[in-house]
Amino acid sequence: MELDPEMGDGHAALSDAYRLTWIYGMAPAREMVRKARAAAERSLSLDADNAQALASLANIISVYDLNIDGCLAIADRILAREPLHIQTLVERSFVIALGSHPSPQRSAQALHHLRVARRADPLNAWAASLESLSLCSLGLHDEAAREASAAVALDPQSFTARWAQVWTLSALGRDDEAMSAAMETLPMSGRNPRILTEMAAIHSRQGDAAAAEAILDELHRRASTEFIEYSALGAVAASAGHRAESRSLIATGISEREAYWQFNKSPAWAPFLADPEGVAMLRATGF
Repeated sequence: MELDPEMGDGHAALSDAYRLTWIYGMAPAREMVRKARAAAERSLSLDADNAQALASLANIISVYDLNIDGCLAIADRILAREPLHIQTLVERSFVIALGSHPSPQRSAQALHHLRVARRADPLNAWAASLESLSLCSLGLHDEAAREASAAVALDPQSFTARWAQVWTLSALGRDDEAMSAAMETLPMSGRNPRILTEMAAIHSRQGDAAAAEAILDELHRRASTEFIEYSALGAVAASAGHRAESRSLIATGISEREAYWQFNKSPAWAPFLADPEGVAMLRATGF
């Protein structure tokens, strides 16, 4: 960008990098979203129809602003010009799938867009991964697990593919396979908290509160020296049986505009969702 500050695509890519840093829980939301919006707006000032900048902005509007209708309006604007824009097809579908009660019409539209994206770019492991997560969020667990395996086969080093595999296997109750996939993923992901949340929930389901507690202790220690989402800590606290602590942490995560609490259709969130007060807290967001 220093060499060519007028390069719209560069600003769009920078916006997406900041956005993904927040979405994947690697840095605080407010700082990353501020930078992502600024970069997207700069890109759009140079090219009002830059698809990547618009896609980044659409996702921010959905996840950060909790305005899914605004997100879909921008996504539809992109697809009107570029019907095979893979990022838009996939992310538009994913935000619909993650919602608490997507309408049958929107669910069908999401599934259609996912199929279009996969046909257009069959070797895209990221698209396959988000298709898997979307399918699982819509209750299509067997199909989701197949797509997760396909995503890992396409790119064994893809964190998103590995996360989808753990998520979908856990959703199917295939705990041993999910834990094996999680253990393979921990070294290559720096013991990513989102994998640890899935593992903690499996421990909880198996009645091993001590193992879930050990994961919570690890994340609390790490939070003193690195960024760990409150939402991830809260999900693990629920798995360890600490409901009051869990609610407090997740309330902070929501107020801090973290992304992870919106992934509450993941099996990692089952212990939290077993708490009626926790469910009420999420529903109060309108998400």
